[in-house]
Amino acid sequence: MWISNSMNNFMETNAYWIDPRGELIEVKDTHVDTALKSKRRFGASSDEASLSQFDREDVILSRLVRSDWIRIRYQEDYYFIAVKELAWCKCKKSLVSWASSIISLHEGRISTVCIIEELSTGVVSKMLLGNIGKADFTHDESIIVNSASMSYYKDWSLIYGSAVKRASI
Repeated sequence: MWISNSMNNFMETNAYWIDPRGELIEVKDTHVDTALKSKRRFGASSDEASLSQFDREDVILSRLVRSDWIRIRYQEDYYFIAVKELAWCKCKKSLVSWASSIISLHEGRISTVCIIEELSTGVVSKMLLGNIGKADFTHDESIIVNSASMSYYKDWSLIYGSAVKRASI
């Protein structure tokens, strides 16, 4: 898992990919740009790159998350996390390692809200970063949304109130 091998190299950014093996990949621009810049690693195709920006975001993000990649984005005062299935053991281990690293850098973020969306079930859960870091995946609340695609991310305020804004792609 990435945490044991590269904790000294861990750098905090506002966005990450975690690959299916648990390796952390920092996102410097957008998740889609990162995937397109490293096509081989992310399995991106020329056909995907030629899509319109809106379609490209939906197709690439959905494909990667459905292939057991984890997408993480920090938005002002909460983390948005997209996973295929939270119950998958490797997914949980990767999130625990990532959360522990963030908390070790910023103890004040221990109570930061994380919104986790599971594409396989359509469940969106709200839990605290500190709980994830302790491998406690109990959640404050959850709802079921249509997860046929990731395009409904456009306005999380419909789900969790006006304090939550659109997760940047």
